[in-house]
Amino acid sequence: MRSYTTQQILERLKKLTGDHFDNDLAVRLGVSKQSFAQYKNKKTVDIQQKIIHLLLERIEITESEGIREQEHNMKHQQNDEQTDG
Repeated sequence: MRSYTTQQILERLKKLTGDHFDNDLAVRLGVSKQSFAQYKNKKTVDIQQKIIHLLLERIEITESEGIREQEHNMKHQQNDEQTDG
């Protein structure tokens, strides 16, 4: 199983939360800048990272499915409007 690096995890979390800077995410997580930096520089992959990887993957799949559903609904609505009009 592929796992995200800690940097990839943190970048994806910042994207999900709308945080632009490491410090913003550290504050959101309730950890110090130092703890955040230590985690970011971590080189080993542990079970927590694998869990986070699975959760992020599922979020991305769910978001993609939602976007496709929205596009499908919009296309249907446009077709209905053309048929009615």
